[in-house]
Amino acid sequence: MLSVGALDLARLRRLHRAAVAAWSLRLAGLVVAPVTYLHGIGQTIYLLEPLDDVCARHYGQPVDDAVAFPGGHPQPWSWFPLSHKCNADFDMVSAWVNPLVVISLVVAVLAAAALRVLRRRHHDVAAAAVARAVDEP
Repeated sequence: MLSVGALDLARLRRLHRAAVAAWSLRLAGLVVAPVTYLHGIGQTIYLLEPLDDVCARHYGQPVDDAVAFPGGHPQPWSWFPLSHKCNADFDMVSAWVNPLVVISLVVAVLAAAALRVLRRRHHDVAAAAVARAVDEP
């Protein structure tokens, strides 16, 4: 019968806890990013109201035709960074939306990389523990 040492069990438990934390961070990043992005889109879409009314009524901002309507056409809002300007000083998208989207995606990517490293370490520790257990009489 194979017996795994206490040190090996402690290492495996630590790796397991780290993997659970990494999965949680990855999941949080993958949930927060799209929810935040959709919130930002929701701040800019008013289908039945013209931009002049939206900026004045909802945000209390004047519309600068040179910014909102360059060349006489409505400014298409930017997908990334998410932006829809009423004038040069005011954007309908909150300032925290774009940084939070980027930060949550970076956290998700780093957590995925950490999971790969932890998976490899878990395999190495488990293989070493089994090899030691086989070698012991």
